Amino acid sequence: MVNLAAGLVGCGARVEVVLVRAEGAMLALLPPEVRVVELGGRTAGAAPALARYLQTRRPQALVAFLEQANIAALAARRLARHWSGRLAITEHACFSQHRLRPRSWAHRLALALAPLAYRDADLLIGVSAGAAAEWRRRLGAQVPCLAIGNPVVDDAFPGRAAAPAPHPWFSDQPRPLLAVGRLSAEKDHATLLRALGDPRLASSRLVVVGDGPERQRLEGLAAGLGLDGRVAFTGALADPLPAMARAALLVNPSCYEGFGNVLVEALACGTPVVATDCPFGPREILAGGRWGTLVPVGDPTALATGIAAALAALPDRASLRRRAQDFHQRRIAGRYLGLLGFRPRPG
Repeated sequence: MVNLAAGLVGCGARVEVVLVRAEGAMLALLPPEVRVVELGGRTAGAAPALARYLQTRRPQALVAFLEQANIAALAARRLARHWSGRLAITEHACFSQHRLRPRSWAHRLALALAPLAYRDADLLIGVSAGAAAEWRRRLGAQVPCLAIGNPVVDDAFPGRAAAPAPHPWFSDQPRPLLAVGRLSAEKDHATLLRALGDPRLASSRLVVVGDGPERQRLEGLAAGLGLDGRVAFTGALADPLPAMARAALLVNPSCYEGFGNVLVEALACGTPVVATDCPFGPREILAGGRWGTLVPVGDPTALATGIAAALAALPDRASLRRRAQDFHQRRIAGRYLGLLGFRPRPG
């Protein structure tokens, strides 16, 4: 959302970000041109306050993010008199993926209401074609369900990638493999650790960036597989781009993804990617394997084969960077503006 707001500003739009609570580190990343509006209270009860915002500010369009906010926005439009702007809701995963994630009672309630409530939206935007297609099947022809990838790349990427490396292995040869993501079950780092034990990867080391509930188990698994000295867990980093720019490969072993921002970030650094062919983002980002290597989900041998082949290939780093530009903030923001009925500023 921060990246989209920046992209919209770059296209000449006036942008307001409406939050239940205006807090957290991401606020500092918003462009100074963006006005922040705080509703107060809780997301589950935000509809009346949001309705008052719509009546007072009368925006030409409202884009809501994720299930609880989507439903609050749809309820607010019913409550707001004389507001006739366009309302787009966004989904970052498919319905079946949501069922795999244990969440709060409010999230479970939002999932139960979504198939009915979403029929009042003007537009549903999925961050992958697969997610959009699943919601299209659930909602029928009543709501246009279209795909727009995430706005990931901005003009600051080269400078960020040139910052000092976050681990000494990135200064060694051969460069290490890299995995970036939350250490949780759906990211399936365990399969990557097992793949690293393949004899074909005996000289490879792995840096794992991220933190989460699986970290202790994964560290124990690495030790049990005899990978001591070959795997480094850095925890979360403020910016993973310096690591991506220096890695031999980015490896993404996920069971499922909403989109896969890290794949685009790696491509923008000119770094080759090996990813599982999971639903739904990797196949779309990598164009079926044109811009990276796709392997089956949960198969350590296939993952090791893909990594070994990618390490042996000579990457065309310039073409990888060009592919990442398809997900530049301004380009993605221009697509949003077009779907919402606006004309982006020339250039």
